[in-house]
This record gives sequence, C-alpha cells and structure tokens, in this order.
Amino acid sequence: MTGVQTCALPIYQLEYPTLAGFSINNQGTRGPGSVGLEIGGQGYSDVLKGSFKNLGVGGFDVGTQIGGDHGCTCYNRFDQVDSTGVSYGVSTVNFSKYIGDANSNTWTGGIAWGQVGLSDVGGGKNHWIGIDIESSHKHGIVLAGYGNEVISPYEEANGCDLIDGNYNMITGPLAYGGGHWTPCRESKSTNSFWWGPDATPNTIGVRTGVLFGSPTMDNTTRAEAVGLTLAQGAGKPLTLAFDAGGSVQKNYGLFGAAPLSIGKVTSEGGIADKGYTTINALPAPHAPSVTNVGAPGSETYQYAIVCHDWNGGLSTISPTGSTTSGNAALNSENYNVITWNCGSGYITSDILKKSSETWQLLTKTDTRTSSADYFPTKDTGQLLTAYPLPTRNTTGDVSIAGQFSIGSHPVLPYWLTGYQGNSSGTKVLLASTTSNSAGQIFCTDANGNATTTGCSGGLTPGGTT
Repeated sequence: MTGVQTCALPIYQLEYPTLAGFSINNQGTRGPGSVGLEIGGQGYSDVLKGSFKNLGVGGFDVGTQIGGDHGCTCYNRFDQVDSTGVSYGVSTVNFSKYIGDANSNTWTGGIAWGQVGLSDVGGGKNHWIGIDIESSHKHGIVLAGYGNEVISPYEEANGCDLIDGNYNMITGPLAYGGGHWTPCRESKSTNSFWWGPDATPNTIGVRTGVLFGSPTMDNTTRAEAVGLTLAQGAGKPLTLAFDAGGSVQKNYGLFGAAPLSIGKVTSEGGIADKGYTTINALPAPHAPSVTNVGAPGSETYQYAIVCHDWNGGLSTISPTGSTTSGNAALNSENYNVITWNCGSGYITSDILKKSSETWQLLTKTDTRTSSADYFPTKDTGQLLTAYPLPTRNTTGDVSIAGQFSIGSHPVLPYWLTGYQGNSSGTKVLLASTTSNSAGQIFCTDANGNATTTGCSGGLTPGGTT
C-alpha cells in the first residue's frame, strides 16, 4: 500500500512536482513494505527538482521512500517533512540498473523515526541537514551510498549509526547531551569521515600545517614542510599526552606524556629533557636481492647497500646480494634488477657493485625525490665511480659543537682513542658532586662494563679531565 505515489510509466521523468501543507496518515494495518510518501519507485517515473514542504507522514511500514527506476530521482528538496514508519522513517532505494538513483537531494529539518531512522543506501551526494532521529532502536542512521552528508543531526535513544559505502560524511554534535559518538563496530567504510565536538575522525589530512592556539584558520601558502605551529601569543607549549582512563595526562608520573616515534628531529630553540635517554644505532641493512631480466648468462655480479639516516649517519655495508646467471654484456635489454630496503630511519641509500674485488658506486637513491627510487634499481652496465666504504655504523653517534656538561660520572667506551678537545672544540666538563668534588672518567671494557683499568689513548682511569 502506498499513501501518495508520484507518477507511473510511460513518463520516465517527472519534473517540478510540489506537495505542501498536508498529512498522510494510515489508520489501517501497517503492512510490510507499505509506504506513506513514495518519490519515484520501481516501475514508476523518476522525480526531479520537486518541492516537498511541511508534510506529515505516518502509519506505514516506511514513512518516506526516495528512489527510482531510471537513474535520477534527484535535485529534490524536502523541508520540514515529519516522516515516521515501522521499519524506516526515511529511506532511499535504487531500483535502476545504474550505480545509484537517489542523487543530490536535500532534506532540511523534519523528523525520521522508525526502527531505522534514516537509511540512505540508494544513491549519492544527498544532504541531510538538521534531521531529528529518535527512538530508532536498530540504527539511527544507515549510510551505504557514495558521498552522502549528514549535518548536525539530532539523535536520541537510538541504536548505533552504521556507516558503509564510500566517502560519506557526518558532521556536527552527534551524541545527545554530549559524550562520545562512534559508528557501529560492524561499519565497513574505510574512507568515510565524521567530525564534531563528540566525534573523532579516523584521520585528518592537512596540506601545509596544523595551527594551535589561533581563533582563525591559517590559509597561508607555505613552501616548507607540513608543520605543527603555535599561534603567536598562544602562551602554552604543544603537549602530546596520553588519554589515560578518559583523563588526559599531561604531566610526568604514573602515565606521563605520550611516546613519540618520528624520523629526523630538528630543534632550533634548545631541548630540555627529563628521564632516561638512550641513543642507539640503526640496524645495518639486509642484503639486496638480484634478478636477471632479458637473456641470462653465466656471469657473477655482486651488490651491496650503504644507507644514510636523515642527519648524515651512515650504516655499515650490507651483506652481499649476488647472481651467477647474469648476462656478460649488460644493456637496456639484458640487465640486473637490485631490490632492497634500508628500513625505518634511513632516507637515502648508495647502491654498490663489486668490480675487480673493489666495491664501487653504481647509483644513489633518495626517497624524498620519488618513492619509486627506493625500490628496484637497474644495472644496465652504467659507469661506476670510486666509493670509500664506511668503517663503522655512525647512526648512533652524537656530535656536539659546544661545551658538554655532565652532572655525574661519564663512562667512555673501550674503543675511545683519547681525550678529544681543544680551546675551540668540544670538551667534557664534569660537575662537582658531594661524593667526588672533581668528578671522574670511567672507561668500559669490550663487554660494555664500567672499569677503572685499561683505558686507551692516555686517559687516566678514575682521573679528572
């Protein structure tokens, strides 16, 4: 049973219909599938550019159903339509052979009450603004189309909102009386977006930076990298904090500030650190793999990798990757493909090739230029250049241009060759302590254990600087 239906075939499109100022109420049996207000429908004309205003619909299985048979029940406006149903308050349905039929419609105000309040699964680019959804115990909102948007809905005593489909968006205060809003756990969409005072989106993308402490947006085009920026006069530092038991912890203590895992860190205003600090070297890269392209042969080729971190540290040379079936005359048709991965923390790499028992540079790559450069590299027989091999992994080194002050006993590694420093360079300065007013230098043995014997390079065990 249908309360009001727009138009039957053979008219495929009905344009500019207007309904306003009356109610559609069923006083009889609310049969399954009955619809109060049907805009389009299976076997009926699509409806375009209609105006539906100040209507009341109730007493049916579905209050209002929008959808057609021919690909465009679209560009319609619904203003202050109160629509209730047993199964659905408002529903969009696609009966056509096209991807969607109910497209680019706008619904403002009004209500959508039913077991499911609003179900928009029949098309895309529909806009639902300020719609009231209450006591919809199965789902308040179901989105499964493409690019639909729900803006500032009022939801109360509803089931969870099911967000499927692609690129759908929900914005505005979503939880009645405040609190946390999140879609149903069974929601399948991975690219939809929700945003509001109580709705946390999966991700936020910014083009130039995030500005904190400013009452306005910053739309300045910046040439530098994306930044986290404090507005002038913000007065407070930017804090990364744990959410511990629903309470944000900003201070050191039981929970403390949040851990941060990043690449290169550049500080231009100094670093004030609390807590135990460690500096470890990045691991050496694994051996590259080598495959032949084109006509195979019996020539042996050997390759290795040296990786650079963001601040100039070098890894040691990787283990060798080789092939014994290379073509003797490498060219653009018969070549070797070297595949490798330096790992997290590295930014550039040197691809080395062994020639006459000497490692030489085949090519350099930089992930900042093109991500594709970081993966397979072709050896087509190009010219090699001399390459000085690193003698050790320097990614765990520390370089200090000024005075280095230590408040306790420093422990120097066993391989240190001697005290380094002059009037213009870096020196180690020991602060006075109650137990040893002058401070002491300790060395380590080959196992990393502190010792007062066996220091190399003329250092005096237990002595002062």
